[in-house]
Amino acid sequence: MNKLSTIKNALAVSCSKYEYDCEALLAYFCTDARHALKAFPHNLIDTVITSPPYGNLKNYGTSGEIGFKQKLNGEYFPQLKEIFCDLYRITKKGGAFWLILDTFRFEGKTVALPFELMDMAKKANWVFQDTVIWDKGRNLPWSHKGRFRDVCEHILLFSKGNNLKHFDVDALRNTNGLSPYWVKYPERFHPEGKAPSDIWHIPIPTQGSWSLKGKPEHFCPFPPELVARMTVLTTPKKGLVLDPFCGTGTTMVAAQSLGRIGVGIDINKRYFKNYVKQGKTILREESSRFAKESSTSNEFRKVITHLRTNKFPALLFRELKIDDTAGELVNLIDGFVIDAVKTFNQRNTHILVEFELKVLVSNKRLIKKLTKRVDEAVSRAPLSFFGVKAKVECLHTSSYKDRNQHSKKLLYVYKNGVFNSLVQSIQSEDIYTTVVASCQKKAVGRCPVLLSPLKLDITP
Repeated sequence: MNKLSTIKNALAVSCSKYEYDCEALLAYFCTDARHALKAFPHNLIDTVITSPPYGNLKNYGTSGEIGFKQKLNGEYFPQLKEIFCDLYRITKKGGAFWLILDTFRFEGKTVALPFELMDMAKKANWVFQDTVIWDKGRNLPWSHKGRFRDVCEHILLFSKGNNLKHFDVDALRNTNGLSPYWVKYPERFHPEGKAPSDIWHIPIPTQGSWSLKGKPEHFCPFPPELVARMTVLTTPKKGLVLDPFCGTGTTMVAAQSLGRIGVGIDINKRYFKNYVKQGKTILREESSRFAKESSTSNEFRKVITHLRTNKFPALLFRELKIDDTAGELVNLIDGFVIDAVKTFNQRNTHILVEFELKVLVSNKRLIKKLTKRVDEAVSRAPLSFFGVKAKVECLHTSSYKDRNQHSKKLLYVYKNGVFNSLVQSIQSEDIYTTVVASCQKKAVGRCPVLLSPLKLDITP
């Protein structure tokens, strides 16, 4: 029996009357979360994403709903605490609980709802992990007396247990606004781009477009991108995402579009009917668009990998110079040749690329001594933390010529330690003449010529 069938059967036993809409990886149950959650089996949910009603602030038009006409300490807070306890019971160990909240005015005073519910969640055994500020970008163009214009909300992240079992920060990395230093220092930048910050700039939907007749169908609908971010961060593929106050249904549709199981509960029949009639289709279009946009491009990873590969010889030369102040060895290096490059596209791996590096030397007698120095330099920082695995071989320049005289490969020439901007391209049969010509012009102490199969012409 799959997870949706398990939930459906459990609700059929415990809830005498409810409506539902189910399909593959997606279910909306129109019923009261206060009763429905008690029917859920233990340790079923991977991630909870929700925003409960803000006290007596809004009337959602359903008799017996949480919040409206309730006293904060008399009914509202105790009922939410009971829901938080039920959510804790049905969530897997290491699962996530996201709460989207804002402050509001009640009886002339500001209610710090994010902080009130943070304490309440802790009392329900949830472990607080972090806070995100959601910059909604726009709101009503005016503010209440004594308050700023409200354009942000708090997103609180909790876990069941001390640590989150799944927190895939790499899934949200991007290259927007990267410092231009990534070209010169590729080893300092993650191959997937920058990690997300704790401020998310995601505009709220234009609410009229979410209705059947041009009227807002919800006071504060979620943008699909918002819940998609939370979903990919804390939910594994095929994991189950639950929203016990799902409203328009954004949470579970976004989860489905990302290959997760989305389940929503809401007591409001108007939201449910709108979801079934039109809302689900609109949400699916929006969510699938984000899923395509958020798919990680390999282009930046490829460039970073190539930059690190080409920079490795220059950095090796610098490290050798530190140990060879008299220039006994480094001045005998004629050039570097990169060969047999093999890149790895798997995420969460330290090694991005493997390759062979030939160090061409003009003096045969010092090859053994240079090889020892090279091995020492490669085995220590910074080269050992470079994210590359290089098989380095020191050999006489003329012997490399004999070894590769029948090879037919296109190589790119880089000079004076500049690894990101090629000078020219050559055939592998011209390696020897290119290296010799470069040696004749190279100043003492300057990095020798690099010949690489990787084509880079990037300006910082």
